[in-house]
Amino acid sequence: MSVRKIVGKILQLCITVFCLYYTVSNINLSQLLKSLHSTQLEYIAMALFFFISSQVVSSFRLYNIFKLFHYNISWQANMKLYAAGLFYNFFLPGGVGGDAYKGFRLREVFGWPSKQILKMLFLDRAIGFGVLGVMIVVLDWTGMIAPLLEYRLLLGVTLTITGYAITKYLFNSQNVYWLTFGFSVFVQLLQIIAVILIIKGMGIQGSVGLMVWIFLISSAAGILSFAGIGVREFLFLSSASLLELSGELSATVALWISIIGAIVSFMGGYYILFPKNQGLESEKN
Repeated sequence: MSVRKIVGKILQLCITVFCLYYTVSNINLSQLLKSLHSTQLEYIAMALFFFISSQVVSSFRLYNIFKLFHYNISWQANMKLYAAGLFYNFFLPGGVGGDAYKGFRLREVFGWPSKQILKMLFLDRAIGFGVLGVMIVVLDWTGMIAPLLEYRLLLGVTLTITGYAITKYLFNSQNVYWLTFGFSVFVQLLQIIAVILIIKGMGIQGSVGLMVWIFLISSAAGILSFAGIGVREFLFLSSASLLELSGELSATVALWISIIGAIVSFMGGYYILFPKNQGLESEKN
């Protein structure tokens, strides 16, 4: 591992530790546990379903990128490989990383060129992140980015077209952009539904739109820490007064999101323990 990557991991660790320390130091843990216990679990189960659905759609986003670049893999094998990558991203963030693991397996089994693999994985991640940025701009209920919805929509359209132009110029991949963009919007919508279900399950009546916006910001800021751990809780806790909620209640929303993310990612561990069950080898020409 290069010095730059080592420094990056150390910074991620420091941010994670600071955010967790700040959150734990500024909440009443017994009240937090009480909020967790009082949540209606049927809503959490539905939120889990929608979060799993978002990851399935996300795997199809990457699958279609492979297809558009004429690299053949079945959607079933791709989904299993994607699930394994989720496990790496959440539980082993300081190690190989989900994208690196997927790239390693695709190169190892199929012999795909490293440059092309990197290009496809980067496009998948970059366009998805761009959509997240557009949604943060458009759904800014506070007006901090722009006071009027019309301005936010205009800025969102500008960012979208700029992303298309950059993709076309750098990768000569204009055909892949809009389909990947659409998949990414669908992914975020499914996750927003999951967050709304968590909020409803906790009996919170107001500030739903604002909490969704904070969730989107925390998803983008997750790159600063290990698997987003700590940062999401820190952002929700820091926004408690804006949400007109107690710190414990606000942090509980973030904690449920992290728990659901952990459950979904843990499922991919099966394909780490048994890589042959990913089905890649059986598709090798």
